[in-house]
Amino acid sequence: MKLRVLTLATMIFIIGCEEILDVDATSMTIESVTLEKMPFKNSYNLDWDELSGPDIYIRFEETSITGGIETGINQDISPADLPLTWDVSFSLDDFSNNLEVYIYDADVLSDDLIDGGEFEFDPSDTPSTWTLDISDDLQLTIDVTYEF
Repeated sequence: MKLRVLTLATMIFIIGCEEILDVDATSMTIESVTLEKMPFKNSYNLDWDELSGPDIYIRFEETSITGGIETGINQDISPADLPLTWDVSFSLDDFSNNLEVYIYDADVLSDDLIDGGEFEFDPSDTPSTWTLDISDDLQLTIDVTYEF
């Protein structure tokens, strides 16, 4: 009898653990972003800045939500400076919204959009690092945490 109770208790524990491990995330927070690669020429095959390297920052937005955040600016970067990492704190609180990511070259009069993309995340897929391929020559890595 004791063996049956112990077996039943063990089965309930294992089933309960499986249920706990199979919970979808309710939100995702980006803790850091790394610029792995980027184009150092614009679509006209010209440097982003005439006299120096581009002054790069990244903007995060959530679709359907007003606002967003920007990283600080890394000035006059060159290919040798890559990868570049910024610490950030941006939450995607609703997985029905997509994450929008834009990479800019900061300039005096107006900033140049280098490129951007929109990404959809599945709340059941929760790796700690995502690689975002915006184009063939523009790639970011984000380190994230989740709320369940």
